[in-house]
Amino acid sequence: MYDAILIVPPNRAFTRYRPPVTYLHLGGYLTHFNHKVLVVDEQEFHDLYYADKIALADRIARKVSGLKSKIIGMSCYSHEYPVIKHLARQLKAGNPDSVIVVGGLHPTLYPQAFFTTALRLTLWSSVKARFR
Repeated sequence: MYDAILIVPPNRAFTRYRPPVTYLHLGGYLTHFNHKVLVVDEQEFHDLYYADKIALADRIARKVSGLKSKIIGMSCYSHEYPVIKHLARQLKAGNPDSVIVVGGLHPTLYPQAFFTTALRLTLWSSVKARFR
């Protein structure tokens, strides 16, 4: 059982030359307080079109499905919203007892967009406080 699973969004899966620093920072913070954390960072080596991003979201959801976790978190920029919404629904279907957390610019500016998806929205800052 994990205390948190952090997922790097499918839109960012195209080859990067740096690790997902934000996720490693948050994961390190949580591990410092003895929480068990898994960071899921799927990589693709070609540019991803929308259909590829949806397929990757489904693959991530299948990979995480069945892993027990209190929280599953990811961040979301505005251009990622449709894929993140799809991924969040898939994650919730495969992990009904987990709280799905979406943070970042888009949910901060437009939280109502996430309330319509029937998912529980929590911001990263609230998560950090919750794990103390």
